[in-house]
Amino acid sequence: MFANRALAQGGRAYAFTVNLGPAQIKAANDNAKGFADHFKRRISRTLKRAGFDVPYWFAVDVTKTGRLHIHGGLEANDNNLDAVKEALRAAGGAWKGLGRQFQCHVKPMVTPDVWANYCLRNQAKVRRLVRGRSVSITTVLRRRGKALYRA
Repeated sequence: MFANRALAQGGRAYAFTVNLGPAQIKAANDNAKGFADHFKRRISRTLKRAGFDVPYWFAVDVTKTGRLHIHGGLEANDNNLDAVKEALRAAGGAWKGLGRQFQCHVKPMVTPDVWANYCLRNQAKVRRLVRGRSVSITTVLRRRGKALYRA
């Protein structure tokens, strides 16, 4: 929660949702370090390839029908937002579901606490479906969140 508040304090916070491709879901569940670790590495790699190192966090979520996807927050600006969206889409893998043009949705974050609660609402169910952790926060953002908590 405090990591998301730290993002919002910077004034360039965006909320995102990424639908995951089946091949990436399988790869994440097969990852020895866990589901969230797989996507943290994948997102970081695709962002760095695009030339950006932005702080972000995400939580794995599940729909009523059992489809896994991720929600989170990141820091971006108008100059790099399109490239960040494309990097997130690439990190999610090939997704051929209905509405694939909406595989990655990014919008300005208006209410950070409400968004964080929404992202984390199904964690009990998610933990039964994925291996390892289901939440990930970049180191820089974790430090900013801890500093905000202490203040």
